[in-house]
Amino acid sequence: MEVAIDDIMAEGRISKELGVDQDDLYNTGIGLYRSGDYRGAKRCYAECIERGAMNAGASMTELGVLFYEGSGVEQDYTLALEFFKEAVNMDFPTAFGFTAYMYYYGLGTEIDYERAFHYASMGIEMDDAISYEFIGWMYYYGEHVEQDIGAAVKYYEMGVDAGSAMCALELGRIYYYGDYGDIDYEMAFNMFNRAVDLGSANAHGYLGHMYYVGTYVEENYTAAYEYFNTGAYDYDDPYCYYCLGLMYYSGHYVEADTDMAYELLSYASQNGNVSAEEFIAENFE
Repeated sequence: MEVAIDDIMAEGRISKELGVDQDDLYNTGIGLYRSGDYRGAKRCYAECIERGAMNAGASMTELGVLFYEGSGVEQDYTLALEFFKEAVNMDFPTAFGFTAYMYYYGLGTEIDYERAFHYASMGIEMDDAISYEFIGWMYYYGEHVEQDIGAAVKYYEMGVDAGSAMCALELGRIYYYGDYGDIDYEMAFNMFNRAVDLGSANAHGYLGHMYYVGTYVEENYTAAYEYFNTGAYDYDDPYCYYCLGLMYYSGHYVEADTDMAYELLSYASQNGNVSAEEFIAENFE
């Protein structure tokens, strides 16, 4: 890890080039990352760490993200995990959730649910949203701990308060399918709306479906189309592409257009939506 930072710093101090104070390096790096300048972001984060500036822990985490994604660097899960763990040592909250994620999925290391649970447990003590997601997920599926849907609900609720879109989505699913007591479409609808507000892609599909078939709300093809369209084109959600394809095929809200339907359904199928694949096989081949 030190070698990676030294290699980045060999390019020189970017603060001089950009005329920014050392304590502005992290925010400058975030801005460069969002604009697609990953090399510049990488240099800002590395210099922030090297100089021990404000937000060094956050910069350590963001370097981990760059190596995890392969953004501006060669993708390296092992190195990403090293950065996340070093950020944990600096007590940066989000790093706990990212470290749990790496152990949970075995990225840069072997799958280790015990360590995933350990890091997520520490993360929730710091109110880290990602850590709530993993603790809730592990209780829901009974991984490393005994399955306990009630405990999953509790942690998901805390995760929503911490700003987790995934926790809101998972709560919506639990109420929608009745995994914890009776089916509660009102709570599901409210949670899916909260998830949308927090940036969930999948929640658009659930809300669109509820409007499309009239579950809890009145049937409303206009609202359904808007949710599916946003989920598809803004979030690249395969299920939303599938549902848009069905609307174009059936002529609900939009004029029937089998060519457009096939294009949307094909995209959904190519991106893993089995229902779209089956629909194409039954209606186009």
